[in-house]
Amino acid sequence: MRRVGTVPSSFFVREGKDKDQASFSTDIYPLKNSAILDSGTTVHIFNEITRFNDFKTADPGDYVWAGEHKVPIKGYGTVDVVIKAPDKDQELKDKILRIRDVAFCPNFAANLVSLQQLHKRGLWWDNRPGYNHLRRIDFSVVAVLEKHYNQFVLEYIPENLSKAAFFGRRNKFNSWTKRAPASGDALKWHLRMGHPGPRALEHLVNCSTGAKIKGLFTYECDACGQSKAKRRIRRAPRDINEGPGYRLSVDFHDFTKGIGGFNSLMLITDRWSGLHWDYYLTNRTAETIIAAFRHLFGLLDRQYSLKPKVIEVDNELFTQKPEVRKFLDEEMFMKIEPSAPYTHDQIGGAERSGGVVKDKIRTMGIGANLPAHLLPEISRAATYLQNRTPK
Repeated sequence: MRRVGTVPSSFFVREGKDKDQASFSTDIYPLKNSAILDSGTTVHIFNEITRFNDFKTADPGDYVWAGEHKVPIKGYGTVDVVIKAPDKDQELKDKILRIRDVAFCPNFAANLVSLQQLHKRGLWWDNRPGYNHLRRIDFSVVAVLEKHYNQFVLEYIPENLSKAAFFGRRNKFNSWTKRAPASGDALKWHLRMGHPGPRALEHLVNCSTGAKIKGLFTYECDACGQSKAKRRIRRAPRDINEGPGYRLSVDFHDFTKGIGGFNSLMLITDRWSGLHWDYYLTNRTAETIIAAFRHLFGLLDRQYSLKPKVIEVDNELFTQKPEVRKFLDEEMFMKIEPSAPYTHDQIGGAERSGGVVKDKIRTMGIGANLPAHLLPEISRAATYLQNRTPK
């Protein structure tokens, strides 16, 4: 045993099965909860597991030397230390110093912040007469050290603080507080969501919690600029107030035969919600189209108790597929609203929604340099993302 100043020492060797291991009692040491700046240790050491933000178990056999004895390391993680630092008005304020690769040694006498590790981060200890600061290379002050019990302390915490208090200190943001929104890269989210427009992306952020993204213009994305260039067509918007599942519109899109043998997309859109259902066809026969309709009507009935009453189709489906018309009219008792020949504007909802999905398919293919035979898979992903993009 030895005495440090007027404080009784708490260091002792605990004999156990492994005589090479040593431990330290923290029952009486007044700085057991504090963070001491230590110039001798080569690794950061903390003794309370509730202070670790991300804890990982150490490999068997990891230890630190304390004198002639080994102290086992139970794990590693990141610890936030509350330091005193001057603001722009030179007033001391509480700030967070995040320390990484911290070793967890339970029952260690005190928490040690390694000056050698801080040196690797470009920090140095200014202990000239009249100064007691931790500084950066440019001489700016990172922290002001305090002296307690003849030790230089970065963070002083009374020894009687409970473990629950440590957990509360670690979890600064909880159900009673609100975390500041995290800034995100607009281009990254633009690509993740399948190249939506800037207003859709900003609307998505405004309806989300914990994210802050500024939308970008379409011309800032090369793939959007290549795929979405088109002549401007004006379609007067309809006032659709019937409710979900009442009015559907159907559109077909052909593409190169791809994986699975699919060469056609049958896109059905709910005019009220804008939700899409995509069916991939190997041919456009009446039997195949009727099978797709049966599946969709069964899904809406069984899952959502919805029975569509009106369906908008182009003139091709109405005149050239009498079996489909008979199925919709006589078997499903639906009102069919076909467009006039060669007049796509009358089913503008289906044409425009299909155009949006086609733009997304083409843009995602160009942006990712995907081959043409993957168009069915690209189309599935594009429809999935379009259903989750604000309208």
